[in-house]
Amino acid sequence: MSAPAHKSNDENRLSRDEIFHILSNKRRRFILEYLRRTEEPVGLIDLAKSVAAWENDKPREELTVDERRRMYVSLYQSHVPKLSSAGLVDYDTDEQTVASGDTITQIEPYLAGRRTGPDWYLYYLLVAVFDIGLLSASVTPFPGLWPLENVLLVVAVSFLLLASVHFVVERKKKGWNPGRSMNEAYN
Repeated sequence: MSAPAHKSNDENRLSRDEIFHILSNKRRRFILEYLRRTEEPVGLIDLAKSVAAWENDKPREELTVDERRRMYVSLYQSHVPKLSSAGLVDYDTDEQTVASGDTITQIEPYLAGRRTGPDWYLYYLLVAVFDIGLLSASVTPFPGLWPLENVLLVVAVSFLLLASVHFVVERKKKGWNPGRSMNEAYN
């Protein structure tokens, strides 16, 4: 298998401009999404058929020979080599197979519909349900429960804590550091 030269982690890191350039082409986006969903290497011919079917909005069986051929040539000459040189795919020229590369995880946050990290709305929902239960219990005539003022304080603090944790996690994910300028953090 012909493999790209291995680089250090910093050299493998794609810049945002490189990622945006790579993802600016819908065929490359589809290739990357397709490979993320498959664990085994896929043949270049099969990959070309899948991309052509998606692009022409028809089943693979209904593709014409010309549609398959044009897509194969496009992937073979342009798109797969570009993705391979970026380390996003591993292309075995001898076997004519394509697989996910070492740096494919770098583009995941940029793919449409692809989310990374926790589903914060679920945490907010759980805190809201807990707080509503606590408020409901505090206004019922059960002896020994906290006074309403204390319950309202717990409700406010619970949302404040959750929002603070959410803020810190999102900022760390984006590489935010209060000691760096915004340009340093996002370049």
